[in-house]
Amino acid sequence: MVRNILSRLLQAVCVLLGVALLIFIMLRIVPGNPIATLMGEHADRAVIERMTAELGLDQPILRQFIRYLADALRGDFGTSYSLGKPVATLMGAAFGNTLKLAVLAALFAWILGITSGVIAAVRKNGLLDHLFMGASLLGVSMPVAAGRSTMPDSWSIQTATTISPETTSPMLRCTPFPLMPGILGGQGKRRLP
Repeated sequence: MVRNILSRLLQAVCVLLGVALLIFIMLRIVPGNPIATLMGEHADRAVIERMTAELGLDQPILRQFIRYLADALRGDFGTSYSLGKPVATLMGAAFGNTLKLAVLAALFAWILGITSGVIAAVRKNGLLDHLFMGASLLGVSMPVAAGRSTMPDSWSIQTATTISPETTSPMLRCTPFPLMPGILGGQGKRRLP
């Protein structure tokens, strides 16, 4: 039993390292200097070189990866370039709404799944059984974006939700449930054009 738990923990660590490596590679694979891309084509070359050195992008790739892992383990995910705030702070501000959304989605899925499962079991090989089986297979097989594009527009609502008092993020622009942004967004809702 203990050996199985240790084996699973080792596998989890390997998966996390693999995911971190993939994310690191994807962030570094973009051609060109990320600082030059961020600052634009009219940025001064000296400023670009100074910022590249400050962020450690002139270091060997292995040293960058080790620093990336060490910072992530400390909870230091850097600063958002678009908002100028620490990413950990922004994640913390959005965590409450994310948790509410996850709990509501799980409750919705449990209620719908258990109810349709019981009905399908009672009416085995009936119309409802086949209907629920087909709908569940379609739901599992269809990507989220394809599902959204097939929903009627009357099911969605255009909103923006305040993550923190200073910033408004359109993270809940389209949801298939008109009440969801109001439930999750709290008092900082506004209608988008």
